[in-house]
Amino acid sequence: FFVDSVMHYKDRITDPELASAVKGFVAQEGMHSRAHAAFNAMARAQGLEVADELEQKVKWLLRARKKTAPHAARLAVTCALEHFTAILAEQLLSDQDHRESLHPSVRDLWVWHAMEESEHKAVAFDVFQQVSGSYALRARVMVIATGFFLGFITYSHFRLLSARGLLGDV
Repeated sequence: FFVDSVMHYKDRITDPELASAVKGFVAQEGMHSRAHAAFNAMARAQGLEVADELEQKVKWLLRARKKTAPHAARLAVTCALEHFTAILAEQLLSDQDHRESLHPSVRDLWVWHAMEESEHKAVAFDVFQQVSGSYALRARVMVIATGFFLGFITYSHFRLLSARGLLGDV
């Protein structure tokens, strides 16, 4: 979804630096997809089949948005979600206690992921500014995306805790 929303406008990107950043963004998102698949496989191997359910729900939400939203709105969704991941990445990278609280088997993966997110955090926004720049659209989409993001994160945490038999321990 992210790659498609940015690449839809590749022919309208006139700034060579931004065009180069878009290529890097596409490559990093491809690596992210593989890393997420590996992480989900590890979760399944540890008995957390719920990871597949959560992944399918995310895919369904993004497919639904892709079918119904105009291209500029899809790019605005990407901007919103990239903004959230950049906030989370910055928090992880700047808080040593948070990093150290991660299990050693996944710490390097999460730090790498945070660094990648931090590196390309503004690419979708820069493309949006060049091809649309509509603050009203971006703000409207951010409000909607915030609700979905917070709702889905909350739902996911409850599903994961439930799958581990820890829901009552919260």
